[in-house]
Amino acid sequence: MKKDDILLVDDNSENLKVLSSILKPKGYIIRLAMSGQKAIDSIKSKSPKLILLDVQMPDMDGYETCRILKNDKKLSQIPVIFVSALSGILDKVKAFEAGAVDYIEKPFHLDEVVARVNTHLTVKRQQEQLEEALKKVSQTQTKLFQAEKMASLGTLSAGIAHEINNPINFVNAGAAGIELDLIDLMKVLELYEKVDLKKSQPDISKRMKELKAEIDYDFIKDNLMSTIQDIKMGASRTEEIVKGLKRFSRVDGEEMLYVDVNKEIESNVKIIKRLTKKEIKFQLNLEKNITIIKGLPGQLNQLFMNLIMNAEQAIDQKGTIKIITSNKNGGVKILVADNGCGISEEFGDRIFDPFLTTKDVGEGTGLGLSISFGIVEHHNGKINYTSKIGVGTTFQIELPK
Repeated sequence: MKKDDILLVDDNSENLKVLSSILKPKGYIIRLAMSGQKAIDSIKSKSPKLILLDVQMPDMDGYETCRILKNDKKLSQIPVIFVSALSGILDKVKAFEAGAVDYIEKPFHLDEVVARVNTHLTVKRQQEQLEEALKKVSQTQTKLFQAEKMASLGTLSAGIAHEINNPINFVNAGAAGIELDLIDLMKVLELYEKVDLKKSQPDISKRMKELKAEIDYDFIKDNLMSTIQDIKMGASRTEEIVKGLKRFSRVDGEEMLYVDVNKEIESNVKIIKRLTKKEIKFQLNLEKNITIIKGLPGQLNQLFMNLIMNAEQAIDQKGTIKIITSNKNGGVKILVADNGCGISEEFGDRIFDPFLTTKDVGEGTGLGLSISFGIVEHHNGKINYTSKIGVGTTFQIELPK
């Protein structure tokens, strides 16, 4: 087991010897500094697990040394115990205000010093373990977000392939049509190039008129423009689908960005509207001057996708999904309502529990609403729902600015 190192700071060498003689036999690595500045230099070189700091020192006293450490983000988490002959209440209060975790009066007792040092080192270790555990929880949560996102993409993939095929067919058919039309037009143009405008060439002129009639020259001219418009429309639809997928599949960093809730919702509705095989009417009532909130765009996009997909899956074959956004208390309020099958009262708030699903086996991961709850909570928002069997479900989300 790695030994904990302790920095002893005192301008009196005898005090340092006494403290060292108490703590070294207990297995601690002892480092020494005889002034506040030397202590700071030593700590910046290598951080100790704990600092025992004298109050009365020349040039820079213990209070000032402690304040400097606590104002440095990298060093502020090191626990500091003051060791001083000053026993007044004000002295102790000043020590704690400077950032100390404890205060030992001189002359100190061996058992008291050892007990206090052990206690604060134990607390420090537990704090580090907790931070490591929270880091792992955060990493696991991120993996769950991505797992749910990939599951949703898996559900959408077949429909997406079909949906992208439609506009691509526009492009392919249009390109083939233009090719055939241009082949016919080239015949006319080849004859035109043979015409000597200074001479009368009745045979070529006659042949050009006949050829134009054969290939339906006027129709080709009009059809070319129409075909080009079809190609543009197919390319535009494909671009919209790809943009929607990019929005949905993006991975967030830690930085909060400005998010237009309406745009994120519209992007998701476009994807689901094209993919669903059901007769679903989408009613969007999105406030025009919606508040732009700060958040993680990828997570918020996933939140809206989860709720809209849930609404779509709750509807049997024909129904309505209403989505309403409005400004509330400086933030944004979002309602996603469907007239689908509804959620049984027996589920209650457990509907947000991980792996709880009301869908048939293979139709859901049971993570969608749990992750949605986590996303809302991470953005300091609120989420709740009302539902009635056979009538439908409404989810309500509030996100602060």
